[in-house]
Amino acid sequence: MTALPGVDMAGFRMRGIGPIDLRAIPHPAVTVAVEFGGRPFDIDGAAGRMRSESLTAGLAFRAFEVHAEDVECVQVRLSPLVAHSVLGLPLAELRGSVIALDDLWGRAASAGAAPPCANLAGAFRADRHGADDPVPCGQGGRS
Repeated sequence: MTALPGVDMAGFRMRGIGPIDLRAIPHPAVTVAVEFGGRPFDIDGAAGRMRSESLTAGLAFRAFEVHAEDVECVQVRLSPLVAHSVLGLPLAELRGSVIALDDLWGRAASAGAAPPCANLAGAFRADRHGADDPVPCGQGGRS
């Protein structure tokens, strides 16, 4: 059971096995993935190719391929009911798309939303430790 309803988180590490190819398939949640090892991954999807250390996949995205090596990643799945408050944008902004998290945060800032990194870090912390106060950007979250 998750500490924060509507937020599921998993961390994983794949090292020393050489390059890996993963197929991401649609899920009934907004998916956020952040690579913490400083190694970007390549994403091949409907919108073309992207290289990033993070991604956000909205509802109804098409399956896409991820190519990576030595991954240290956290994946967060946000239910549609909480995605807006955590990410700072209406879900319509993400419909069917896969974009870098930095690009998403830029959109939210342009819309005048609260710093999404604080919301996302707070969701990470609440899910992991049961805390209900957001972590400021740069203090336990990715800024």
